Amino acid sequence: MKRAALVLVVGLLAFLGTALPAHAHADLLMSTPEDGAVLASAPDEVVLTFSEELLPDTVVVSVADETGMAVRVLSLEVAGPDVIVTWPPGMTGVEYDVNYRVVSQDGHPIEGTVSFAVESAPSATDAPSVAAVEAPTPAPVADG
Repeated sequence: MKRAALVLVVGLLAFLGTALPAHAHADLLMSTPEDGAVLASAPDEVVLTFSEELLPDTVVVSVADETGMAVRVLSLEVAGPDVIVTWPPGMTGVEYDVNYRVVSQDGHPIEGTVSFAVESAPSATDAPSVAAVEAPTPAPVADG
């Protein structure tokens, strides 16, 4: 009888242990562009997707170029588990770190960095040269 009760208690604890929800913190699942990507052109936006919804008022994103200089973030939107950052136009040719600090629904802060590079646009010296052509001088018109 004791053995049967022990087996019942152990079975009940195992069942309850698997039935209870896990209290995990939010994790970064993916980013667009991906961490380490080299892009042909600058993205229109950077999207960070987390494993759960975030507390929108606690999301902080900063962008730094390869020298560590902060780059202005134009706008940021939190849509459930996604953080969408509008990329400043005209930024090419360097590496960028997108640093984030978010707070998950359980109040736990999560920090990290996603890095990517944008290839340089062709410089003036790389562009094909165009020879200057002198315009013909008009012939003088005789008064007559």
